[in-house]
Amino acid sequence: SVGPQYLWAPVFDALNEAIFERGLKNIAVVSTPCAAQAIRKIKASPNTLLSPYQDSIRLSIAVFCTGIYRPEMIEEILVKSMGISRDQVKRLDVSADRDELSVELWDGNVHSIARQDAEKYTLTGCGSCDDYLGESADLAVGTLGAPDGKSTLIVRSPAGEVFVRNANQLHLLDLAPDVDSASLEAASSEKDRRERAQAFNDLNILMLDALADPMQRNEAIKQFVRLYRTPARSTSPTKASNSCTGC
Repeated sequence: SVGPQYLWAPVFDALNEAIFERGLKNIAVVSTPCAAQAIRKIKASPNTLLSPYQDSIRLSIAVFCTGIYRPEMIEEILVKSMGISRDQVKRLDVSADRDELSVELWDGNVHSIARQDAEKYTLTGCGSCDDYLGESADLAVGTLGAPDGKSTLIVRSPAGEVFVRNANQLHLLDLAPDVDSASLEAASSEKDRRERAQAFNDLNILMLDALADPMQRNEAIKQFVRLYRTPARSTSPTKASNSCTGC
């Protein structure tokens, strides 16, 4: 494998082709954590229309991810600005300090793109993502916490455990315990901060809704208490007048 690419790819288009056009079974889906979340929901859904997916997907593998870039970045930064053709690019990776995007070429040369220059090509949904480490997948893999040339592998489900055990017995994996746990814990902590920031954003929206709809007040208060850990005020049972916002 050439490793992570950090470019958006239509995973579900390929999955549909594999299932409905090629009739494949025992499929392993390698994707970003957000796509792995969708796979988990599909497999757990009682909707019978999703049974073709449930019958075909055997394993979900998520790649560690801090953001996915639109393919336009290749054309506009690498091709036009740096004079590097698409065919020359072997892989894209994020530097350990996350300040640069590393561009490794097939001839061994390595170039870098400042993250601030690449950020405008990030998919919109990445800004609110709360899963860096593929928590919904059967297996999660990435370079974070691993020595050069190796990958960190996290088993997250019984299916993932069976896969790793069988692959190890067949000598298809070279397992070693030398993982930098501190790096993984830092990434998880950053994920928790982003998740909390998203919760505060949702609370702000809910509070605005409560101004127009007093029925939303109790839910807004519950969310406020949960985030700020403060006791709730008692609410009056009287109905708000037309000139009152209900607060």
